Amino acid sequence: MPTRPRSHQLEDISLAAFRALLPVAWVVRDKPKDYGVDLEVELFEGNGASTGFVFLVQVRGTDNRAKADRLTLKVDQIKYFSSLDLPVLVARYCDAAAIWHVEWSFNMGCGIPEQQKSFTHRFDATNQWTTGHPLRIRRSLEVLKALSTAPVRTRIGLRVDGSALRVSQRYAFEAAIDDLVERASDTLFITTDPDQIVALDISGENLVLKIELDCVASATVHLAGWDRQDLLRRLVFAIILVCRVRDLNRIAASLAALAVAEKLEPLSRRIAFQAATALAPNLTAAVEMAILGKLPEDHDHVYVGFIAFLLRTPATASDRLEAVTAFYAAAIEYAGKASELREASIRYSLGNFLRVDGKFSQALFQFNRARHLRPLYAETGYFLREVGSCLYNRGRFQWAYRLYQRAIDLDGSSQVEQLYLGDAALMAGLVAIARDAFKAASEGSDRLAMQIAMIKQGLALWLIELTDSTEIPRRQRDAAEADRSDAAALENIVRHIDALDGHAHYNLGVIHAKATNWPSAISHFLAAAFRCNSDHDAWANALISAWNIGNPNLIISLMSTALSLAGRTAYDRLRELLTAQDAHDGMIEALDEIVRSLTLDIRASESRSVTLRAIGERHFDVAVLSPSSSGSSTR
Repeated sequence: MPTRPRSHQLEDISLAAFRALLPVAWVVRDKPKDYGVDLEVELFEGNGASTGFVFLVQVRGTDNRAKADRLTLKVDQIKYFSSLDLPVLVARYCDAAAIWHVEWSFNMGCGIPEQQKSFTHRFDATNQWTTGHPLRIRRSLEVLKALSTAPVRTRIGLRVDGSALRVSQRYAFEAAIDDLVERASDTLFITTDPDQIVALDISGENLVLKIELDCVASATVHLAGWDRQDLLRRLVFAIILVCRVRDLNRIAASLAALAVAEKLEPLSRRIAFQAATALAPNLTAAVEMAILGKLPEDHDHVYVGFIAFLLRTPATASDRLEAVTAFYAAAIEYAGKASELREASIRYSLGNFLRVDGKFSQALFQFNRARHLRPLYAETGYFLREVGSCLYNRGRFQWAYRLYQRAIDLDGSSQVEQLYLGDAALMAGLVAIARDAFKAASEGSDRLAMQIAMIKQGLALWLIELTDSTEIPRRQRDAAEADRSDAAALENIVRHIDALDGHAHYNLGVIHAKATNWPSAISHFLAAAFRCNSDHDAWANALISAWNIGNPNLIISLMSTALSLAGRTAYDRLRELLTAQDAHDGMIEALDEIVRSLTLDIRASESRSVTLRAIGERHFDVAVLSPSSSGSSTR
């Protein structure tokens, strides 16, 4: 005979028992099994009027009395619950004891490390179901709705209860709260209204303060004593933490700014992180808070998280540079007292930020300091590539080529690294090496890099033919003083003095274009464009020359290269020319669609992540791999 597993029976028993707990006016609906929750509950008044409140329920049953007050959950489940539009109540039923415990999912799994897969939640006595729970559920839903619809300028009330304290303790407690409200009157006020929806209940007992926002957020603060200033400090950070949990960010930011102004030291590095990040977009104040909370002192997940915050928060380039530099300066000061390895790691990270920000000389200074403190960097591929990038952008092409080549010898090469090697070799005059590197890059899988490599390989071959040499001249000082009076003088410069003189190539391109010698014009314009990626005129003229040749493949390759290295300006100028020549609308629309598709490809290929490299158990190098904006030569 077929049998039904006890787990299936228990599921039905639990669902029926939960329905029986709720007021008869509430409507309970089953949810599909694949939804991740069991029930949807809508609240109605006794007269049938809708309240507009709805919540979801997941019911978990057990026969084990020892597990009546605990439940094992997957971290992914809690993340899933938090992604839903409606709050989720997790209900634990022990059939053997007929006991229910309930808790909102947003209060479960707090503080669990991200890498942890599951956890066991312990319900406390307040979670055990009583006849008052339906009112508590409704109250919580009212608070959540009030928080979600509150105006930006909302002030939050403080309901203060010091009745459990001795007289002297109560005086210090209430005086500290008065001090706080006086300093933060734009965000906080005292209330005695029990029906105030958005209010913090602050109570004291023995050496413990409790701050609660209904049951949707809370903080417990342990006291060292009843010093009024210390009480103020602890209240400030506890309220910041509660406000951050429920996205009351303006209030958190105001209190964090108060803490910075009065040099109040955070209660922990975790709370310092919450207070500092509440201060966005004022990165200067955020760093001051981070330093007060000793975030630069230890290289843990909080340290890394704050650096990520500094890099991702919208800010002007100058404000970000000032904030990041100040934070790293504090980290270097701490590290100097700890170990050379840690200081090397921080200086490397700062150098990498400065590199991405285009501050190449400053970056090289930090990289060199890091290398002196940790000589192993000099034999590390990623370090050599990043120093090579700075040298390339400082015009030190020979050294950049050597470092790129050494990095490839150590780690092997990718398609992009072959492009970088080719660029450095080309600018150093080693055109045959550049040709081979571009050829290798053109055989990779990334379509955009392949097209750029093919264009550059063609340019390298043309330069070899132009100069009749595999090592082109690069005497830039001599070129600056050379005669430029006519085409012959310009030809002399690019053949015998500086084969990558951008000014000479551009003017030769104009001369060949006027003579309708489009292949030569393209080559000269490309030489000028690759010499300076931001030379929009050179890119535009290269595109126009390619259009006049009428080779679709060449046009697409040049278009993708120009878009990637210099942005849309070159195409804009080609489009203006075609419009002025009364080109067919359908042809321009087709080109627009090609550019749109190429732009999407370029954006998809950009990396904007923060890479962490471990040196030792808890020391991190933070390598910023965000690409520079279009038109920049930063690599």
